[in-house]
Amino acid sequence: MKKTVMFLALILFLFSPAFTKIYQVPSAFIATIQGGINVAKDGDTVLVMPGVYYENINFKGKKILLASRYIFDHQDSTILKTIIDGSNKASVVTFNSGEDSTASIQGFTIRHGINTDGGGIFCQSSSPKIAHNIIRENVAEETTHGPVRHFGAGICCFNCSALIEYNKIVNNQCVADLEVGGGGGGIFYWGTGSPIIRYNLIAFNRVENPFRPRGFGGGINYFSDSIAASIYNNTIVYNYAGAGGGGIFTWTSLPRTKIYNNIIALNSEGIRTDTFFTAPIVTHNDFWQNVQGNFNGFPPEVGYIVWGFNLNGTPCDSFYNIIQDPLFVDWANDFHLRANSPCIDAGDPKSLLDPDSTIADIGAFYYPHTPTFVKDDDHNTPKRFELSQNYPNPFNPTTKIQFRVGSLEFGDPVHTTLKVYNILGQLVRTLVDEEKVPGNYEINWDGKDDSGKEVGSGIYFYQLKTKEYTETKKMVLLR
Repeated sequence: MKKTVMFLALILFLFSPAFTKIYQVPSAFIATIQGGINVAKDGDTVLVMPGVYYENINFKGKKILLASRYIFDHQDSTILKTIIDGSNKASVVTFNSGEDSTASIQGFTIRHGINTDGGGIFCQSSSPKIAHNIIRENVAEETTHGPVRHFGAGICCFNCSALIEYNKIVNNQCVADLEVGGGGGGIFYWGTGSPIIRYNLIAFNRVENPFRPRGFGGGINYFSDSIAASIYNNTIVYNYAGAGGGGIFTWTSLPRTKIYNNIIALNSEGIRTDTFFTAPIVTHNDFWQNVQGNFNGFPPEVGYIVWGFNLNGTPCDSFYNIIQDPLFVDWANDFHLRANSPCIDAGDPKSLLDPDSTIADIGAFYYPHTPTFVKDDDHNTPKRFELSQNYPNPFNPTTKIQFRVGSLEFGDPVHTTLKVYNILGQLVRTLVDEEKVPGNYEINWDGKDDSGKEVGSGIYFYQLKTKEYTETKKMVLLR
């Protein structure tokens, strides 16, 4: 009964004159994902039900969210069950019409794509958000005649500022041309823009030619002479490149590119640069047992771990890189950290804190510390901040938002705001704007804006913010 009511609410919403719409795939009038993209307008959501969709899709410049039900349930099983299969015909997903950061694909398995560049996802002069996907078994190889470089089997980006986060990019292959090479088994980037690559598992990708070693950057190949990238908190393991840079290969004329808080282990080679004097900043990483060496092309002080110790007392170089077994839960299947991993709290202290409000761990998967409480007048005072997912979600007409205000010093009140924004980033409702003593709180939102007017169906964001903490989550209102 509950599912029936939710389905009817969704159908009513699809045909309502709301500012933004959610188009379900499949539905009575939309059979394919591309069909959903075609009818959607800027700000809309195309919501895809579990299943296998044999398509090669193009966003066509649409500023839309293409998502599976993962955005509601946050279950990895939903990603596994919602598959876009390119049938080895072309790139599975294409962004090449100037899409910006409001174009996003989330919650899919993207597989069996093939193209000269970007077998899984191809981005050109576009800057989408690519998050919470499994990108696997895609190929970059010659699709025309003659010597052609092949780039980015998993993801290929030319001249863009894409945000690539929380993905598993695994088992992709770039077939390097014998004459001119190629690169980027997992991710390839070339050109202008400022890409951000973070919190991804990049594993078991290859750049090779069956006849002789060719190609660079088994995990990531970053090539730019004008713009700096941010590459941090990735786990890059078991990647191979025939000519070097099994984990990461970088060529840049700028010294500003920063590579930090990554685990780079058991690749054919760790990290290679061909630009000694403008080599990227490599700091607070863990390099471990990369077959042909951890560093190639860097100054000798990079990797010289007799320099001193990091905050955990682990030997490190002057850039706080360590060379230690990261102690994964399972080197074959589970790349989360064990409780005694040297990567815990070993990231750059100046970078974003982990969700448990501790110093950033190294790698894509942080180790959650047990919340700490102190005794204060017969009740426990939280020492950390936390924003929970609203419930129910989707909702109509009200939803509950729970949050925790931590103690900064002596249990003093903390100025706290909780605000709701629409998909365009416009303020809709201020739910909290006051001093809060440390403790647990629950707020109801009735789906109305600050003027008391009911807002339309759609996607909204709620943000908890203090001086020391900011977190944002997504919710969906279905009227």
